[in-house]
Amino acid sequence: MTTALELLYEYRHLMGKCRSGAGLDMDEIQAVDAIEALFADDAKSDRAQPGGLTTVVRGAKLCDEVKLESILLDRLVVAGCPCVDSSSAIEIIIEDAELLLSYRFRGQVAWTRDDGKGRLSVGIELVGVPVLVRRGPRSSRQLASMPASARRRIRVARAAA
Repeated sequence: MTTALELLYEYRHLMGKCRSGAGLDMDEIQAVDAIEALFADDAKSDRAQPGGLTTVVRGAKLCDEVKLESILLDRLVVAGCPCVDSSSAIEIIIEDAELLLSYRFRGQVAWTRDDGKGRLSVGIELVGVPVLVRRGPRSSRQLASMPASARRRIRVARAAA
């Protein structure tokens, strides 16, 4: 089953490819049309509600876990931000622990709404191309089986830390 988050990532990725000048092939154009149609249907029925995903919003003065309320093609809505400046640039990190995926989006605060308890609901307009980080199981290779150059880089990195 494809989630709204996966569709959003795919849409933003394809639109970034298109805007870069690389262009889209016919299959990709059809995928963009299909995703837009799905999100249009969800907007009418208000079904684009994510659940159970860890979401972190990071910015200049901000690094907080928030609740992802809704996913749209051009923006995300999160709740539970303690404070955020209007029009500030932020990064949204959405972790899917079950699939070992981390979706990273860049955005700009479009609007804020106070819930009366000192927490904000924030509309974030998405900009740029997203990043998807796939997390796999830890490597079972031993350090000794690595080439000497790789072992040296690891020792240098550990010494610098």
